[in-house]
Amino acid sequence: MLDWSLSPVTSNTWLNIYMQIHIYATHRENTKDKENFVIPRYSQQDFVQVSYLLDLCSLDIGCLQFSSSIMAASALYHMIPVEIEDITGKNF
Repeated sequence: MLDWSLSPVTSNTWLNIYMQIHIYATHRENTKDKENFVIPRYSQQDFVQVSYLLDLCSLDIGCLQFSSSIMAASALYHMIPVEIEDITGKNF
């Protein structure tokens, strides 16, 4: 009856965005080509590894004090050598 269409933004959603920004920026610097940003171009293995870390972190109740975007950025920074400030636009 209510016809709700809920789509919560989770830490995996943020991880997807951050990894796509990282690959897009790196690829664009190297080739100077304009590619479609919507189609994921990152390694699925990298995504799964960082996603596993996010899943483990979410088991700790202490993670509730952080937003989903902060959790995803932290896990990405821990697992993949990236300039996190360039990707997120935040200074940690």
